[in-house]
Formats: sequence, C-alpha cells, structure tokens
Amino acid sequence: MKAIFMLFLWVLAPVFLFAQDPIGLPQVSSYTSTVYKAGTQNWGIAQDKNGVLYFANNEGMLSFNGAYWKLHITPNKTNVRSVKIDKTGRIYIGGQDEIGFFAPNENGVLTYQSLKHLVPEGERQFADIWDIKINNGEVFFRTVNKIFRLKNNKIDVYVTREAWVFIGQVNNQIIAHENKVGLKAFKDNQWISFCNDKRILNSTVTSVLPYNGDTLLVTTLKNGMFLLVGEKLLEKKTPNDNTFINDRINGAIQINKDLYAIGTTSAALLIINKKGVIKRQFSYTEGLNNANIRSVLVDQHQNLWVALDDGIAFIAFNSAIKHIYPDKNKQVSSYASRIFDNKLYIGTSNGVLAADVNVNQGDISNSQANFKEVANTKGQTWGLAEVNNHLLLANEDGGSVIKGYGAKQLYDGLGTWLYQPLSADKIVAGTYTGLQLLGSDNEDFKVKGTLSALNEPLRFVVVDEKLNCVWASHPYRGVYKLDLDANKQKIIKTT
Repeated sequence: MKAIFMLFLWVLAPVFLFAQDPIGLPQVSSYTSTVYKAGTQNWGIAQDKNGVLYFANNEGMLSFNGAYWKLHITPNKTNVRSVKIDKTGRIYIGGQDEIGFFAPNENGVLTYQSLKHLVPEGERQFADIWDIKINNGEVFFRTVNKIFRLKNNKIDVYVTREAWVFIGQVNNQIIAHENKVGLKAFKDNQWISFCNDKRILNSTVTSVLPYNGDTLLVTTLKNGMFLLVGEKLLEKKTPNDNTFINDRINGAIQINKDLYAIGTTSAALLIINKKGVIKRQFSYTEGLNNANIRSVLVDQHQNLWVALDDGIAFIAFNSAIKHIYPDKNKQVSSYASRIFDNKLYIGTSNGVLAADVNVNQGDISNSQANFKEVANTKGQTWGLAEVNNHLLLANEDGGSVIKGYGAKQLYDGLGTWLYQPLSADKIVAGTYTGLQLLGSDNEDFKVKGTLSALNEPLRFVVVDEKLNCVWASHPYRGVYKLDLDANKQKIIKTT
C-alpha cells in the first residue's frame, strides 16, 4: 500500500447531512459584510473576461479582483438585485426602479450609465429587477410584472397581468415562466406559450438547465424537479424529493455534464448528479456563513462562488487539494496517515480513526464514508507504518498493531515515535528512550529488547543497508550513527 504524502487535516463541529459526503472537502472561504464592507445580502454573481467578480449586493454592486473589494453605488443608491456581463464587457445591473450598466471610462474607472430613459415613458415605474439574461445580443430584465428587452439601444416592455416568476437562458433560447399561464419562449419579438401543464401552473420555476440532448431539467421552488422534453413535462422522481420540497430550491446551475449545484433556502448548497442523488452538501459546518443560497456561479476555473443571504463564499470545487476532517465531534489535530487494507487511517492527538475508501478510483477523497474510532488506540499518535504487511501504530503509550478497526498492543510504557524495518524479520522502533528491537514472523510481533544503549528520545530513524547502520536524530543533540553487528541484533558502535 502507500502513504499519504500530502494531506490537510482539520476537525469541525457536526452537521446533519442527507447522505454520506465524500471524505475530502475542497477549500471553502467565506466573506462577511465586515470584510467586503457592504450589505449582508447578495443576490447575483457575474465574472468578466479578466476574472474580476461582480456581486449584486443590497448596497450596490461589489467587485472583487482576488485581493480587493470595492463597492460601486448607483446615483439613486438603490440596492442591486441582479448582474450580468455581455461580450463587450458591459456590466448590466438591475435594482429597485433602476436599470443600467457599468463600463470603464477613458481612465479605466467603472462608471454607471442608466438606461431608464430608454424605457417607454408610461412604464418607467417598476419594482426590483430580479434577473438579467443575455441571448444573441439582446438583454432581458425581469421584474415581477414586466420584462424589459434591450436591443439596438431600444427597450421594449412585456407586461403581464399575473406575474413573471422566472426568466432563464438555455440552449440559445430565452424561457420565462408566467404565473398561471406556464412556460413561454421568446421568438420573433413575442412570448410564445409552449407548456401549460397543470403542475407548472401550480409551481414557481427557479431554473431550466441542460440535461440530456433536447431534454431539459426544470427545478421549482416548492415542487421538486421535472424533465421537459419539447412541450411535454415529465415528473422526475429522486431519492431526495423531500429535501428539495421542504428546503425549497432557490435556483440551480449546471457544473459539468454530470453535476448540478442546487441552492436552497435552508439546506444550503447541494451538489447532485443527474439522478438527483446528493453527492455533497456545503453548509455551515463546511464553512458557509448562511444556509439560504441566493445565487451560484461556476467561475472560469470551474470553481464555485455562492451569493448568500448573509455573505459570500468561495468553494475550490475543481481543486486537486482537499481537506479531510476525520472527527466532526472533537477538536483534535492529526499527525499521521496511511492507506492500508482499503482503509484510510488517520492518527490524531487522541487516537486513530479509519474509513473505508475505494483505492481503485482516481481520487480517494471522493470516497463516501464515515470515519470510525479504531479501538485501543487512545492517546497521542506519532506514527503509522506499514511493515511486513502489517500496520503498526506508534503513540505515547507504546506500540500496537492495527487490524481493521481494532488494535493489539505490542508493548507499553515506551512512548514510540516511529518504526523502520531492519530486515525481513527485524524492526527497529524509535522511542522516547532510545531504540527498541522487534521481531516479526509475518504473523505476530515480539519485543526483543533494547537495541541501543542510548537513553535518548530518537525522533527520526533511517536504516542504512549499505553501511549496516542506523542513523538517528535527537531533537537537540544532532544525529547519531549507530553501527550494527552482522546479525543486526545489537549496536556495536555509536558515533
């Protein structure tokens, strides 16, 4: 088997999860209003070609270049509910009774330009602009009772007697949901109704996403998920329907061809596959400040940015580096790790924990498992070593051999740092008081006594086959060369 050469290990408080999460957690960074110095609520996210991020915030539009935050305020100081960037770099925003865009002036400073004067005079009073979508150069702004379309520096208005509850862009098409009317597509300068299924009439659509070919995935606020094939709505049963219904789906986004990010009102961020199975939950325990997700963005590096009801979060979803939290109930540090017998063992400041892992998959951090305590391993762990097809534990109480989720003590009273094989049947142990010699017959281990007369803590030990010696280091006194006899039974010279 093999050791884990790079592993980041922390411990967090417990949280209820809907299913076993993967044992590896990507980095989660949270930003509060005291950090970015703006309002608590964030509603939308966009990213420009240079990687700068923009957030629709209660106090204006926030920008973040990876190092600095800046708040951009509109002339009427409205809150900003939505943000979208077109191919030219214009940053369109929608607020309360305000519609316009930010663009750099001749000095490169973002300057706001209102578009409200383009709205027909009789339609210039409106409430919040909740969504902005761009398709083929046309920009659509959704309020509850109006949709504005900006094209060729002209704004057309589409009014409803009911409510526009959703607008989205999918497969090069703009789709909207009109309450009590159904789904509509924008074609030839008008809204064409194409699905008035009763289940849609009684729902609030929150996203329409690519699923498989011409089939689309439809999420709703309180009625779970559906599949849309042409004009036909199909029920989509999932193992987590109760979660999607009870915790409500605020919105969703496709991460890749297999995964979707679902933002909920109370279960935080859920990562699901096409079957609707929850593969991962990101909540307070994982580092989010709030469980109410307003918007999610997949950035240029396929990582996730999350707009929260209180704050902003970044999830390094596409990073190869993962953190492992072996014990969610205790604040303990981790000192050693080893993959052995299809299990990941982690030695902590108060014992060893283990979890079953799939060693055949490319990334074992994606293994879905729970860590369990290994019996009889309490105390400070210093090392885990695979020697002669056995897993040996070095801790403050002595040495043990681990089998499965239990351990058998080899000796006690000698705090042990590590093990190194001397030969096929001999092992040297570095302890608090020198070197110990262990014998092995591939089935069991026996203590053969002290190998060295040095009564010193030897923290690091290396066996030198060529010189037939052991190199050992003391924390403060340097390195010792311990020459072995021909049978590797004792030390004959110390320098």
